[in-house]
Amino acid sequence: MKKMFKLVLSLLAVVTIVALAACGNDNNDPEPEVVDTPTVDTPTVDPVEPDADGFDWRAYEGTEITIGIWWGNETEEASLRAVIDSFEALTGITVSARTYEDYQTQLLTELAGGMAPDVFYVEAMLAPTFIQQGVLANLNPFIAQTPDFNQGDFFAPALEAFSANGNVYGLAKDLSTLGMLYNIDLLAEAGFTPADIPTTMAEFADFLVELDAALPAGVNAGVTSSELARHMFALGNILDNNGVVNLAGNLDYLERHVDLFQAGVIQRAADTGAGWSGDAFGLGHAAIMFEGNWVLGHLANNFGDVNFGTRELPTMNGQNGSMMFTVAWGVNSASNNIGAAWLFTHYLTSTQGMADWAGPVGVIPSRASSADVLNLSGNPVLAPFVAAAAYATPWQNGIELPIIMHHYNDLFPAVLQGDMTLQEAMELATERANNEINLHLR
Repeated sequence: MKKMFKLVLSLLAVVTIVALAACGNDNNDPEPEVVDTPTVDTPTVDPVEPDADGFDWRAYEGTEITIGIWWGNETEEASLRAVIDSFEALTGITVSARTYEDYQTQLLTELAGGMAPDVFYVEAMLAPTFIQQGVLANLNPFIAQTPDFNQGDFFAPALEAFSANGNVYGLAKDLSTLGMLYNIDLLAEAGFTPADIPTTMAEFADFLVELDAALPAGVNAGVTSSELARHMFALGNILDNNGVVNLAGNLDYLERHVDLFQAGVIQRAADTGAGWSGDAFGLGHAAIMFEGNWVLGHLANNFGDVNFGTRELPTMNGQNGSMMFTVAWGVNSASNNIGAAWLFTHYLTSTQGMADWAGPVGVIPSRASSADVLNLSGNPVLAPFVAAAAYATPWQNGIELPIIMHHYNDLFPAVLQGDMTLQEAMELATERANNEINLHLR
């Protein structure tokens, strides 16, 4: 029991930091608690055997399974319920949903107490910790015995986010990426067209300066966030194979960012009086922003009169870059219904199952074939975000990322405000992160 309690404390510390990152604020966060944790043995799994004609969807007829989820909105609830109904009709398996209002305490406590659902949501940033603790079943045996599974159909970053040492421990249910949004009317007012926006990051910085000078007073060229979650893709390898952090190794991108901020060309949402970037852009406080595809629904619902377009982020050194945020279905390694749990996971992440879920919700499927079913590449607004799914950097970097994120997010705002140099802040963040990692994770 003591070991299980320590597991809960450790995972709670990680999830708390994840929740802070998701809020997208630029405030200094309190020191997280990190506790050494034991490993948990993963039980042997018995994958479903396909019948002579293909996959046997009725192999676990009469079984009951529980899934662990959280709700984003009523549309998500209705869409998931519809897909579950189809699954139950196909398989004869009954599915009950356990909805978490406080994910970081409820699920983790249940995992420690052996009462967790058979299948549950796994956020990408938490995946390395869950994998290390052995609470997620290795899906490779199931995948190998599932005809026409087509693992290569998943966007590679979404699959890699839940994999380790060649093994798959979760299948992404959907994903979001970062793209560029630009206000067409504000560009025109400043004498520019969307075609004038450069496609390389170096030229883009110079363009922002020109744009800012031509915009009306009170309107910035861009709105930004100081969170690591928005910039990690541009920083190179901040963690080596030995778990050593180096945030000061590649500062060119951040130096441009700081220069533009201190010149007043770009601002954070709070600096414009808005709650987050989506509001700052919708209110006309900025002409351009880098944001996730989740902002599209917000703009449609709250700022329907804004005339905007989207495109992929500018390239760096000839390479595309973006961030990916994704959640997987993970199978509980201690489930007593592991075969039925796999059937559920397979169905919900199949081409049609994922399209049925993602279509009404408006998220990007993690399978390319599901995106094709929904013709997302034919949607001019969403297409750049879909394209980024092939190359985006998952918001994940081992069990060390929560610690790295905390120290980066704690110090980078001081750079923007001119209280520290970028070099000083990143060297200090590197030192503090490595000290904490060595103390608690080694």
